[in-house]
Amino acid sequence: MRSATAGVLAALAAENVTPIIFVELTFDSGPVRLHSGVGTYTVDGYPYGGVGALGKISPVEESTELKAYGLKVELSGTPNDYVVIALSEDCQGRH
Repeated sequence: MRSATAGVLAALAAENVTPIIFVELTFDSGPVRLHSGVGTYTVDGYPYGGVGALGKISPVEESTELKAYGLKVELSGTPNDYVVIALSEDCQGRH
């Protein structure tokens, strides 16, 4: 189990908490970076476009072992140009 930083704990204790989910999807044509909010956020120098909602993300599994777990992302409300990329490129089983 990971521990939260003091900043995260303070944010969670605030009266209003609005979490935003950021995802980077890796395709042969390049990465697609999206978030569940509105507008554009820059994280580590990369812009993430807001789509308002991402759909569903499966629970994240972690352990103390050096092991990779799969993650399932179901997109909804995604702009059509990103849907075309997802349908035309092999994107399952990426690391």
